[in-house]
Amino acid sequence: MQFHSDLLMFQFEGLQGISPVHQSFPWRVVQCLDPASWTTVLKDMKEIWQFTTEFADTLRQNDALFNELQVTRFQNFRDTMTKAEQLVLKLRIFSTSFFFACSDEVLQ
Repeated sequence: MQFHSDLLMFQFEGLQGISPVHQSFPWRVVQCLDPASWTTVLKDMKEIWQFTTEFADTLRQNDALFNELQVTRFQNFRDTMTKAEQLVLKLRIFSTSFFFACSDEVLQ
């Protein structure tokens, strides 16, 4: 029993040791491996991308937050966000065309 409790405590310690950077995007997209979490992940990505473009990108270099939010200027972050933006647009176009295709069938 002691072994299992030690193992559990090591797991908790390991979880707390994960950098906050690695708990956010772009690393968090690994959640998309589970199709059930796509909606949540894409919604969160949209909010973070909006924050990035409307706030973080407007900071001056001498601002204190400029260095704190430098992860938003990394290539992997921006590439992930723009790809997600394109994916959401494609999903909207697909769902809209699917809706109209179904409604045309109903009307006929």
